[in-house]
Amino acid sequence: MMDKLQFDVCRAGWAADYADSMTFLDMFVTGGGNNQTGWGNKEYDSLIEQANKEPDPAKRVEIMHRAEKPLMEEMPIIPIYFYTTSVLMAPRVEGVVIPPFGVQAEFKWASLKK
Repeated sequence: MMDKLQFDVCRAGWAADYADSMTFLDMFVTGGGNNQTGWGNKEYDSLIEQANKEPDPAKRVEIMHRAEKPLMEEMPIIPIYFYTTSVLMAPRVEGVVIPPFGVQAEFKWASLKK
């Protein structure tokens, strides 16, 4: 039903798949494959395109902040919460990787100290 936009309100979730704000922001460009809102805004689209082309990290962040304004003013989405995970490990455990953008600990390289 979501893909046909046959809803008044729905709940959806997204987890970052790379460590950059664009993992969330580019979801809402007009006609984007992950934009399941039906929303479109030319100013937003233009700012996202500019941010994607901007090589200066500080300028890029400023452009992404400007893009958030029409998104939050028109509110095709309502951010209500974000996922968190607590990870407890004994001091003997080392080599566990916890990505800064994900909620899953990676134990592939883990070991126990003697």
